[in-house]
Amino acid sequence: MKYVENFTTQILCPECGQKLIIKTNRHTDHQFLGCPNFPECTYTRGIPEEWKMREQGQPGLFDEIETGKAEQ
Repeated sequence: MKYVENFTTQILCPECGQKLIIKTNRHTDHQFLGCPNFPECTYTRGIPEEWKMREQGQPGLFDEIETGKAEQ
């Protein structure tokens, strides 16, 4: 699954406070979240596992907590 390049997320950069955007490594085609203030701020992180799980049709990691429905 390819995410939309430069899509602005709600995840804040812990170094400068800007909302992280989706970026793609031009050499490996690997996607990640990066700070839009690059090169002044070089913070990056991977795509959250929660997003990957939802793309595959799996429930999110915290769905049970958010809905109050714990499987027993």
